Amino acid sequence: PDDLESEDARVPVRLSSSETSRRLAVRPPNLEFCCRPAGRPEGIVRWLPRLGEFNFGSQEDAHELLRSVLRLIEDEELRECSEALRRQTSGAGAGLGAAPLLEPNADLTAAPSRLFGGLLVSQCTCTNRECAANSYTFEAFMDLSLDITEATDSVEDALKLFTAPERLDKKNGWKCETCSQTVRARKQLTIYSAPNLLVLNLKRFRYGGMQNKVTRSVSFEVSLNLRPFLWRHSAAETEVGKPLMYELRAVVVHLDKAGFSHFGHYVAYVPRRAPEGAQGHVRWYLLDDSQVTEVSEAEVRQ
Repeated sequence: PDDLESEDARVPVRLSSSETSRRLAVRPPNLEFCCRPAGRPEGIVRWLPRLGEFNFGSQEDAHELLRSVLRLIEDEELRECSEALRRQTSGAGAGLGAAPLLEPNADLTAAPSRLFGGLLVSQCTCTNRECAANSYTFEAFMDLSLDITEATDSVEDALKLFTAPERLDKKNGWKCETCSQTVRARKQLTIYSAPNLLVLNLKRFRYGGMQNKVTRSVSFEVSLNLRPFLWRHSAAETEVGKPLMYELRAVVVHLDKAGFSHFGHYVAYVPRRAPEGAQGHVRWYLLDDSQVTEVSEAEVRQ
């Protein structure tokens, strides 16, 4: 719309907190979102300089765009919370020049992490039969990048490969803290805490050669059960065997020429489901810049 830059077209994120301590995590109780029609690409182009690393006319990656947008939202939310805390402490008679501090993990409580954030757990098992100790490390994630190989025909196959156990080689031995021996440990990466919104990135870039894009077709369904890929002792495993279902909301596609990955064009396919209780199948739409066209599900699956 023409009023893309107007105040009414923005998505307000309000922060409020009763915290008065000098260290504060972001805990906004009232996120308010305003729905609006899709905007023309020109408005987004005018907004790109706020990301810093993106320049008009240069070739950029959609995955990096998503990460940059989420970082910007997080930074602005944390800055607003910090300023609110500064005003609180100033009103309480705090000394000048004493900047309020956020909690070290405040970023994990911001809106992007609450929506897209999950937690991975890496388990290393000592292969010394007399030891067999386990070691666990945790890592936050906003999306999962999945490899595409000859064995990955579907998104589920890629997730199986991502969470498959591996044996560390001799050059990459692991020193067990329990038995103090360097062993070829068994390592497995699984999802400890599943996000509210799951973003999967299929790694189609490969090094070497001129045509460096993996063009192998990867099938998918409109729903995904994430339960098989969770850690067996995960907090989400309170109901063992119950599916943890995700519904597909969008598919972002890079259109290339002759298998080149360093330039091209991005489009998105989005499904529209019939209202609850109504009859009808899922209808798919192609979003290509400012053009929106209804397409068949067969085209999406290609």
